[in-house]
Formats: sequence, C-alpha cells, structure tokens
Amino acid sequence: MFKRKRNIIALAVGILVLALATLAFAFPGQAACALVDISGLDTLPDGTRVQQAISATEKQRILELIQQGKTRIAKMFGEPRATPKLVFLKDTNAWFPFRFNEYGTTFYLANRACIIIGYKGTNLDVVAHELMHSEIFARAGAWQMVAEIPKWFDEGLAMQVDYRPRFIRTQPLEPAEIALVRSLQSSSQFSSGTDEQTTQHYTLAKTLVQQWLAKIGDKNLYSSLERLRQGEKFISVFGQ
Repeated sequence: MFKRKRNIIALAVGILVLALATLAFAFPGQAACALVDISGLDTLPDGTRVQQAISATEKQRILELIQQGKTRIAKMFGEPRATPKLVFLKDTNAWFPFRFNEYGTTFYLANRACIIIGYKGTNLDVVAHELMHSEIFARAGAWQMVAEIPKWFDEGLAMQVDYRPRFIRTQPLEPAEIALVRSLQSSSQFSSGTDEQTTQHYTLAKTLVQQWLAKIGDKNLYSSLERLRQGEKFISVFGQ
C-alpha cells in the first residue's frame, strides 16, 4: 500500500513538473506571475516580491526605485493608478523552469499587470519603463492592449520615462524610418533582429511617440487611452 501511494505521489509530481514546463514554454511570464504567491519569495512592505538572496540594502533600494519610477511617470503624464504585481529576481535562471529577461518584462494577467525585473534592470530607467507599461494597460484595458495598441506604440510610450542615453535621438524621423516603426506591430516583430536593430526599434519608436505627444500634450495621454477603453479605434485616437 505504501509503495502504491509513493508511486501515485511520484506520478502526480511528474505531471505537475510537466505542466509547469509546458506553461513555462508557452506562457513563461504569465505562468510565473500566477505562481509568485506560492514561490517562497520575500515580501516587501508595499507587496513587492523579491528573491531571498536580495540583501536588506538592496530591498530598500528597490522600494526607493519603485517610488521614483512612479514619480517620474506622475511628473510627465499625471499620477499613475496602476497596481502591478512586482517581482525582483537576483538570478533570472534559478526559478526553474522559468527563465527571464535580465532587465525587465511586463506581462498581463486578466486585469492586472505583472512586472518581473532582473538583476540588470534594478535601476530607475528600467523600473520606470516597466511601470509605464502597466499604466498603459490599466488605462486602456486588456482587450485594447491586444487588439488595438501596436507594440511600437506601447514601447514608444514606455520609453518616454526611460532616459538611457543610447535610445535618445534629437533629429526628426525620415519617412522610411516612420514606415519601419509602424510596421512593428507585434512583440516578435519589435524584438527581432540583432541588438543594434532592436536598439534602433526602441529609439525610433520613442522618437515617433515623442513627436505625437508634442502635438497633443503629455497630460492628455491618459484621456486618449481612456478613449480606447471606451471603444474608439487606435487610428482615430492617435492618428497613427
């Protein structure tokens, strides 16, 4: 009887591991975010989850970066209202079977965003960037993120609060560059190519969205995203 129970337990564990591996392959971020609450991570006072290997000093710095990121968004667009699930990992390869970007990625679970920050992303630019993704999601809605907002626009908006020098461009875009940016509709298209090409995608998207914001005013962004939530089409709201 004991041997039979042990075999059943082993089978159940094997099925669970296989299920996790399948989820990790098909929907890695969404699956990981769904399991955060049972993953053994430490919880900071604001609810942010962090790997136990992160020191007390680093935890305090993380709390400060989150607040600074929200402040950066507030100064440009207005007070943020998104309440994403935030996870900071010191080792992005240790959370088997999940592997994550060493900088940061935002995933979407139902009506809430989930942000996973890697060790290379524990800085103000990356944190503000990912928080901005969650704010777009909170303002526009889940369906609009999938059906209406192209990836170049999503990334271009997030780049407005990301001041990393390599993504800064001062001259206007050429027609061919605008056409290139607008062709990057999906995540796979936006992230395709070499590191140099991906950097170009972020830079051009940032510049194009910056030019659009100069016309409507930064403080009108939230109301524009709300129009999307109410059912208007992307092209009628943003003219892109």
